[in-house]
Amino acid sequence: MSMESDNDISILANVKARVDKITIDGLKKTKDNLMVNMLQNKFKNIHNFQDLLVEAYEFRERLSGLGVFNRIEITIDTNRADATSTGYEIIYKVEEKGPLQGKISTMIDNNDGSLVLKSDLLNVLGGAEKLSVEYQVSKNSQKGVNVEFKAPIRPWTYYNPIFTSAAYQNSGERPWSGFHQTDRGVHVDLSLNSFADINHNFRWAGIWREIKAFGPSFQIREQSGHSLKSSIYHTMTIDRRELSPYLDYIVKLNQEYAGLGGDTSFIKQEFLVSNRMPLIGNISLEGSLKAGIINSSCGIADRFFLGGPMNLRGFKMNGVGPHSEGNALGASTYWITGLHLYAPLPFKKMNSSDSWLKTHFFLNAGNIGNFPFKGDHVKYFNNMVNRVRFSVGFGFVVSFPNFVRLELNYCFPLQHQPGDRLDRSIQFGIGFDYV
Repeated sequence: MSMESDNDISILANVKARVDKITIDGLKKTKDNLMVNMLQNKFKNIHNFQDLLVEAYEFRERLSGLGVFNRIEITIDTNRADATSTGYEIIYKVEEKGPLQGKISTMIDNNDGSLVLKSDLLNVLGGAEKLSVEYQVSKNSQKGVNVEFKAPIRPWTYYNPIFTSAAYQNSGERPWSGFHQTDRGVHVDLSLNSFADINHNFRWAGIWREIKAFGPSFQIREQSGHSLKSSIYHTMTIDRRELSPYLDYIVKLNQEYAGLGGDTSFIKQEFLVSNRMPLIGNISLEGSLKAGIINSSCGIADRFFLGGPMNLRGFKMNGVGPHSEGNALGASTYWITGLHLYAPLPFKKMNSSDSWLKTHFFLNAGNIGNFPFKGDHVKYFNNMVNRVRFSVGFGFVVSFPNFVRLELNYCFPLQHQPGDRLDRSIQFGIGFDYV
């Protein structure tokens, strides 16, 4: 921060101020009581003009987060009726978005690209609700339609709970396992923030699934047909990525309990821990650990899979673990760890600002199988760590925060097990999640 900026802030902190009046102009469909509630406990602890500016722009960000305004302008003026000249009026001039929005976009994940057609009906009831209809089709025969209603419950609180309900149908091929899957279902969600900015999502989902096998494996074919699943999900996320060079980590826990009706029952848990730290200049080191376990047998649609260009590199997509006649069967337990070293391109300066493109050196290790944690726990733990797959490699990474990650690597699988499908060559990966 410059010396001039420090002086400006100190001057504003010495100017006494209070807020006498707040006006929000331009509301049409948005209800007045929503704005009244949004202003609860705001602008009450204003002692100087610096406090006033900070609070005014924080409230602007909160209004923007409702997603119903195209533009929000702030005007701060003196209260002409105040003889002390310390009273101020804050005027927010807003422009609401049109009630119907549509867009065409692309979505990329797990090395598959999709075309997404979406239409939104905004501010349905005047409380920043949104009704969305979405159609998605990908180059790998994936397609789906989703109708979703989303509504903030108390957006003026720290917890900011959001209610979501949806009905959907998705279908697509699972070529690594030799079957086609169609899901038809409904779900209701509640997401909220808790202390220390920890995000929680609670969901109930009812799914009608249909599996049609086209591969040679009898173990896949015997699971063909229809099934029903009713599950409760909980996801906890602590995301501190991009906050600072020394505070760059994410912790994520997924839990599922299936068995509230339907014809399948199990408990499934999965967690991810990832941390990045700077070394020298723009060189950084990142370590990740991801693991999951299912407490009982379940169908192939709910099992874990491992392998591919964004997790256990050097292996085919979902090509690690139990197979039958070339088809991946998945498993009930897995773990994978990754160590990544990032550095600027050789011809770039050490302090280059082009941080989105870097060279990449990696080491991956992991295992997957049906390891029943009963009886001799030491024995089964040893089984998990004895038949480990290893791979190393190098390449390039293009990473955009909160968007997408692209990798182009040359991979060397150093250790594998019978049945694993190797990819000992140049491997391209694109997606959001990686290890």
